[in-house]
Amino acid sequence: MKYCEIEMDALGRIAIPKEIRETLNIAPKTALTLQLKDNAIVAIAHTSVCQICGELISPKKYFRLCDECIAAIKADEALAVKSIKTYIQRVVDERGMLVLPVEYRNALNMGKTGLVNVELNGETIVIEPATRVCAHCKSTVAVSK
Repeated sequence: MKYCEIEMDALGRIAIPKEIRETLNIAPKTALTLQLKDNAIVAIAHTSVCQICGELISPKKYFRLCDECIAAIKADEALAVKSIKTYIQRVVDERGMLVLPVEYRNALNMGKTGLVNVELNGETIVIEPATRVCAHCKSTVAVSK
């Protein structure tokens, strides 16, 4: 499965298709790292985020710090703290549901409900607003309820 349309409910939740969950080994309570990229929400499983600089790191890091920040702490150097949060983590529930952050939905003009396209792209899940071509004016419009 590469692509499908899924309905987003009023709480901003989508069901990640079972085939995608199985392909990426996403079990219930798995944390997904979400990021806005190219007018879509990109979800990456089995990652963590450095608590100082926001870089993606292996989830096996005990202190949840990247190697560069650990080296800077050991050398007693100033740390480059990012003031903008670039990633958000959400947990997949027992039914495979994922809550899309409201700030991401607003940035993509998704509305409260509607259809979204879900695509498996390598090791990432790409979620974007579903669009249709207007039969009258031929413009692309978002699909919402």
